[in-house]
Amino acid sequence: HCFLQCRDTLFVRPHPGVWRLVHGIGMLYLMGVAVMLFHTRADARRLLSVVFNDIETFSNSASDNITIFDCKITTKSVMNQIKEIWFVAHVAGWWGKMCMFRDWHVCWVLSLGFELVELSMGWLVPQFKECWWDSLFVDFLGANFIGMKLGLYTLQFLENKGYDWRFSETKNHRKRKGIFLQRFSPFCLKKWEWGTFSSFKRFCQILLLIIVVLATELNAFMMLNALDIPKTSRYN
Repeated sequence: HCFLQCRDTLFVRPHPGVWRLVHGIGMLYLMGVAVMLFHTRADARRLLSVVFNDIETFSNSASDNITIFDCKITTKSVMNQIKEIWFVAHVAGWWGKMCMFRDWHVCWVLSLGFELVELSMGWLVPQFKECWWDSLFVDFLGANFIGMKLGLYTLQFLENKGYDWRFSETKNHRKRKGIFLQRFSPFCLKKWEWGTFSSFKRFCQILLLIIVVLATELNAFMMLNALDIPKTSRYN
């Protein structure tokens, strides 16, 4: 239905229909969240366990879920955090955000803002509790920085790149493969100047954007906490 009926978005490659499907998946997610709002906590967990059976087997006992942190900085503890799947998720996530927002300063504000959200909401969301060095060095100055830098290199590599859609003009087989792969890249990756302080209205618009992004990310963790979904669940 979304592939045929939804309007095109700003994304047009590899095909506008792909992004209509992505839009449809987002709509299904929002409708699923709305459905769970009308169920009790136990019923909502039961509904999710139909697809993610590891949720039902997870113990809700508070005594079973207490995490004891050893915040001593050792080579072993740092390497354990880097080897976690969450480190890779941070890098991939911030690479995507840099490719989406295309602005170094906006991404840094978002990164710092989310770390502050974690620190201020740790009393409510247990998933936010972590050692200070993990938050500062592994997340903020580590995975987030690496992801943003990779995203910046991606934009610099693709910026103002010309695309030739006519295969007949290119005889080199290797170049043809490159052109084919370029068709799956975003339609435009030109550098975007946000002009944050160009006017008070513009500043408020970008501030609102940052607040919405942080609220969206916080919502995901609030759901995990409200439904006692473990971090190791396939739902994540």
